Amino acid sequence: MNQLRIRILQSSDLPVLAALRCSHAEEQKGLSAASDLQFGDRFSEWYRNTAAVSRWQVADTGVALVGLLHMFTHFRMPMPTYDSGGWGYVSLLYVQPEHRGTGIGGRLLRTIEQDALSLGFSKLLLNPTDKAIPLYRRCGYRPADSYMVHDLGN
Repeated sequence: MNQLRIRILQSSDLPVLAALRCSHAEEQKGLSAASDLQFGDRFSEWYRNTAAVSRWQVADTGVALVGLLHMFTHFRMPMPTYDSGGWGYVSLLYVQPEHRGTGIGGRLLRTIEQDALSLGFSKLLLNPTDKAIPLYRRCGYRPADSYMVHDLGN
């Protein structure tokens, strides 16, 4: 693991990225890509449709990608004489099970935090699984009580 590098996603990584997403979906929800023959096409389309508002970091061992982090960007509407900045939404942080506990998740978070700061963002938001909460707490994240949600039923 000495050669582990956190880097920006490259378009050539897309098939591996889709496979990591499948691993995450199977682990979290028991969903298998084998039962969804169009998943690769749907994933590629989603990737293209969200590219302008997405930031990706991957954990690369030099042999394989073993982790990923996706952040949606939200640039606030400017006001006269005031730069409103923006914020990021971490929509997915995934590290393959055999590589957990090695610091990869924290490294991915620190890298995307630096990216968010370089964009002038004031905060990162996320909706963690119960299993991931300890990682986020160790990295300085805390519960937020100033947001509201309206469930649309989908």
